[in-house]
Amino acid sequence: MNLVDQFQISWQQLPVDLTRKKSVLVAFSGGADSTALVSLLLQLPASSRPQITLAYFNHQLRRDSVVEEQLVRQLATSWHLPLVVGQWSAAHKKDNEAAARQARYEFLARAMKQTASQFLVTAHHGDDLLETMLLRLTRSGASTEFPGLKPLTSWQNWQILRPLLPFAKRTLLAYVQQQQLAYCEDYTNAQDLTTRNRLRHQVVPQLKQENKQVLAHSQRFAQEIQALQELAGQQFSSLQAKLGLNWQQEQLHGRLSSELQHLSMTAQALFWQDLWQHYFKNLPALKAQQLQALVQATQTTAGEQVLTLVKNWQFVREYQTFVFRPLNQRSVGVALPTVELTLNHWQDYQNQKIGVFTALPQAETVQQISRLQLAQWPKQLCLRPAQKSDQLTLANGHHQLLRRRLINQKIPQSQRSSLFALVADKKVIWIPNIYNYKLSNHRETAKIIYVLIKQTDSQKRS
Repeated sequence: MNLVDQFQISWQQLPVDLTRKKSVLVAFSGGADSTALVSLLLQLPASSRPQITLAYFNHQLRRDSVVEEQLVRQLATSWHLPLVVGQWSAAHKKDNEAAARQARYEFLARAMKQTASQFLVTAHHGDDLLETMLLRLTRSGASTEFPGLKPLTSWQNWQILRPLLPFAKRTLLAYVQQQQLAYCEDYTNAQDLTTRNRLRHQVVPQLKQENKQVLAHSQRFAQEIQALQELAGQQFSSLQAKLGLNWQQEQLHGRLSSELQHLSMTAQALFWQDLWQHYFKNLPALKAQQLQALVQATQTTAGEQVLTLVKNWQFVREYQTFVFRPLNQRSVGVALPTVELTLNHWQDYQNQKIGVFTALPQAETVQQISRLQLAQWPKQLCLRPAQKSDQLTLANGHHQLLRRRLINQKIPQSQRSSLFALVADKKVIWIPNIYNYKLSNHRETAKIIYVLIKQTDSQKRS
């Protein structure tokens, strides 16, 4: 099967709907790879051939850039294809590969908008894929960075298509030579000035010498890595759903799952990286040391763990709850007042109504009822902020500091500042969901009171 037929199969296997009604922008450099790409696109059957526009960006960094641009314009004319040309302003040039790449993609984004194209098509091929994987392995080894190049990638508001990934560089070069197509050579590609070039000239040839199927093997590896990532993504989505994630005041809150904590440390690190990149798309990925520290923070039994991550973001774990928050942002509680209560009357407190009654009121819709036993009817009742030093009387007559009970019940620090207590004759008798006073004796003569909580009218309206 010749290259034209193989390319047609590769094009049809891309996981998107591609017909003659689709508009694509081809990143065209005038080199052998992109020249082969355009030629192969033009030979697609009419039913699957998209509307093609070429985009060429002149970095103006090489002495032959003027000649290269002339050739690009000639090729576009010979193919009868529209061409968008951009140039890198000398005032903004920086002598590094990353800056040049950034400038090129900014131009391509403008060209996509200008031409109303739906896809960007690039000429990345099998050798590029192997080189990229070697680069990622050299720089980090993180599985989330593999395979690097994919047939379909989301980019800003568009998608990038790479239909030449199944083909070797030498196959494309042989094709353009056989077709007698004019193309230009970038002489800097022959220089070992970059890591990619050194891998291309020194490492990849050695690998091909060891095994002629190394490109095919890298293709298989890339496909299987992508498939495993898809499967892991489904599992991660299921685990995320069990964390009860929710945004509150620009903070991401959640609750740890035992199912997550039973995974291996490496699996947990991958999970947190996936979560981070899903919810914080505009921030850099977490580094290996940060992921390791994050996993350890979720494993410890200590009450509070605080980690500084990237771009002034923190991870805070309090018992089984956690939050991702900006570095300088804290959970600030509203200062609670102290108010007097009258027995058998309602009192507004903390955006709700609280009342202490000697008998349950009729026809009252309440959220919570707490039944307490007292030795005598209280002479003075008040609601006030709970204090860590508050003494709680236990059923056996002994006492316990509120601080110790909060630790035992694993109440997060962020919730402790909003706790309030009901005090009867200077004795703490009730803290919502934390403590109910019970008599240690004289139960037969106990005075029963009911602490009721119900919504305010404003809560009902909201």
